[in-house]
Amino acid sequence: MRYESDHPHAHPEDPRSDGELLWPSRFTERVVQDLEETLGPTEASAQLQQRPIPPGGQLLIDEYLSHRYNLPPASVQRGLVTGRAEPGQTWAIYGDLTFKGKVTSDYVVYQLWCAENVDLWLIDQIRGQWGFRETKERGLDFANRYPVASAMKLEDAANAPAMVDDMKGEIRGLQLIPHGGGCLARTQQAEGTWASGCVHLPANAPWMGGSDGFVAEHLCYDGLGTRHDDQVACSSLAITDLALGKASEYARIWRSLK
Repeated sequence: MRYESDHPHAHPEDPRSDGELLWPSRFTERVVQDLEETLGPTEASAQLQQRPIPPGGQLLIDEYLSHRYNLPPASVQRGLVTGRAEPGQTWAIYGDLTFKGKVTSDYVVYQLWCAENVDLWLIDQIRGQWGFRETKERGLDFANRYPVASAMKLEDAANAPAMVDDMKGEIRGLQLIPHGGGCLARTQQAEGTWASGCVHLPANAPWMGGSDGFVAEHLCYDGLGTRHDDQVACSSLAITDLALGKASEYARIWRSLK
């Protein structure tokens, strides 16, 4: 879509300069910008420039995860304290469930998110290698700890349907949501939201750091399934769900930042 002189398939006789559009009368600069912003950097590179992600390539970069907070805004804090969402807020718990209870198993993750206008705030997370019963108990405890959350949303995959059947009536707003093509597809869809700077992470939460913490897992995620990706799976589920319908606003912010 845009000429790149260093592209492996660039033709030596192409008269365009770097960045010049392929067919500006058909795909204008504004149309291409909107496509790039909606798709996000990685997917735009693959779809528009024919530069797919290389095996082992990094999907999320440090800059995306650099928006940290010591305390969330006062309105978010009020929602937490009162247990009632403020105007313009959506609170939900998201879960990625794979329970076998063994040290070699994948992890179960529950995350509490708040969406306020165009900003997304990750508030808390619990994670562990739990069996069915402990996964249920931890989920109930997490939901009871945060009555402000109007729903608990689990990816419709792995063990989640069995958990929903077992917990019906015990957790408010319990529901399965489509997996959206899986963790890799969701992470690519969420990249534009990450890049816009609208995702805010707690600065001092103990689960953020460490070799298998939230940040390390996201920076190492390559979509190849060679590492644990439960925290990425959960965050991508939350971001794609909460950002649904707000893509144009994220695009506007991203465009202004660029």
